Amino acid sequence: MNKYHCLTILLFIIATLSVEAKHSAETESWLQRLDSVIQQRQVFDVMKAERLTEMYKKKASLRSHNEIVSFNTQMYDEYYVFDSDSAMSCVNQNIEIARQSGNESLVTEWRIKQSFILSATGLLKESLDVMESLDISDMPNSVKIEYFSQMVYLFSHFGQYTGSGELQDHYIELERRYNDSLHCIVTPADPQYLWFDVWYSINNGQQEGLQEQLNKKVSLSSLTTRDDAMAAYALARVYRQNGNEDMFMRCLAMSGIADIRASNKDIASLQELAEVLIDQGEILRAYNYINVCLQISQEYHNRVRAVSISRVYERILQGFLDRDEVQRERLKKTNVALIVM
Repeated sequence: MNKYHCLTILLFIIATLSVEAKHSAETESWLQRLDSVIQQRQVFDVMKAERLTEMYKKKASLRSHNEIVSFNTQMYDEYYVFDSDSAMSCVNQNIEIARQSGNESLVTEWRIKQSFILSATGLLKESLDVMESLDISDMPNSVKIEYFSQMVYLFSHFGQYTGSGELQDHYIELERRYNDSLHCIVTPADPQYLWFDVWYSINNGQQEGLQEQLNKKVSLSSLTTRDDAMAAYALARVYRQNGNEDMFMRCLAMSGIADIRASNKDIASLQELAEVLIDQGEILRAYNYINVCLQISQEYHNRVRAVSISRVYERILQGFLDRDEVQRERLKKTNVALIVM
């Protein structure tokens, strides 16, 4: 057998074992950008931690309760999807100050934030207990919006935790009801209005104009903030609802890039992207993405995400097994070709 024939056979083997991409070249380009950003993940986290350390030094000069509450609010906004323990420390101190001052509206506002951290870290029953202890009937609309938004978030986590079946359907229905309640009181002046409107519109089959609005928002974003990540994720969901799987993947990649650059540990886009890649046969890339998701969930102490990630690992394991079986069959055929030659 001459060298030409050997080279031809080697190329044939490589071709038969490779996975043909089922997405566009443009989407592959975004996935490669995501791969590059993932490699720099620790750099972004260190930069954020160093900036927060510098910010925290200012606390020693604060004197009044109002100054401390304002400072803790600023720090909470930085910490709540980055470091759950530090975020909860800010929450607890502001709850105590609000109680001492007799400001019930402020107590309720920070108790809702307490519920968020509990649910984000997987303490769902404790989170629900907090919410059920609150009376928002006399609260301003701004607090009611936070309340309904947190109930949506909480029941979405209950649904993720249960995985499937009637119980998950029950939590999805509760999530939808609170979304409807939220829609009744939120106005376009709210910074999160578009985010809330996306889920209400998807739930009720009213998506007219949403894709255009979100496309404009995402195209103008720098993909460096959590808000950028949320906008790209919302656009991804709209594209999937419309059956455009390629754009769904592309927007998830954009969302993942923004999440990692912003050091957001409450991340959903990367896990969903891994699951799509499993379906497309890109098992190794899916494995790499889900490993990052696991590391992030451990850093943030996100128990719910860890449970859902374990289910994805099972799918990846099965994907590797299926791929190995396919490769064995292809190698058998290649071996026959070698013998014939």
